[in-house]
Amino acid sequence: MSASPLFSFLVLFQPVLLHRAARQRVQRLSPPPFRLHVQGDVPQLKEICSSLATSKELVKALVDIWGPDDGLNPSTASLLSALCAELDLARAHARQLTTEDRRRGDETARMRAQLVEEAREWRSRQREKVAVMVRVAAAELDGEQRSRRRAERVNAKLGKALADAERELAASRRELERERRSRERLEKSATSSSGAASPAAWSASGEARRR
Repeated sequence: MSASPLFSFLVLFQPVLLHRAARQRVQRLSPPPFRLHVQGDVPQLKEICSSLATSKELVKALVDIWGPDDGLNPSTASLLSALCAELDLARAHARQLTTEDRRRGDETARMRAQLVEEAREWRSRQREKVAVMVRVAAAELDGEQRSRRRAERVNAKLGKALADAERELAASRRELERERRSRERLEKSATSSSGAASPAAWSASGEARRR
């Protein structure tokens, strides 16, 4: 009994139909195109893990489409098995990278907090140094002001003492000048008195001799 034309057509085009069905299912299961987002030079590893998981599901779907393991070509089955293993390894590596990235993030946060604390301590030390320098400068300035006021008081006292000494010296000079003038007047008076008394004394002595 010869096969009907429809049956022959289905047998002839069965691989094409299966290929189209598999292609449509693969398109539905295909993961969206992966885009690597970089934020501060750190890749979004969670998206990588999700894409790898979707890729593994895609491989499983291909196995289901092509038939059980017994019906697959040995090389194809080996290739699919190796692909699943590589996907699992890549997913594990992505998880490890995610963990390391999280650890690095924690370490970065810790170092940032440490730097902030060190900067705060450094600013505190600098403020304390500046405060000490200001206190020392203020103390020196206060000491200089006190010394200047003390020197001004001493200079004022010395000036007053010098003025008093000059006044006393001037008074002594005037007193000496008055004494000198008085002595000169007395000397002149004494000289005048001794000159007027000499002729009378000579006449008295002559009369005495005549007697």
